[in-house]
Amino acid sequence: MDTGFLILLISCLSGFIYLIIGYLLAFKQKADVLNGIDFLKLPTYLLSANT
Repeated sequence: MDTGFLILLISCLSGFIYLIIGYLLAFKQKADVLNGIDFLKLPTYLLSANT
């Protein structure tokens, strides 16, 4: 695999992950304002919902 393509792929992937984290943090702030959800319970809730 070409090195430049590999670097591009890694940077796009990390950017996508940061985008998801930023979206989740924004969602956390909205959820805390709306109904006081404990954000630490959200990942475990999502994991239990998938199984």
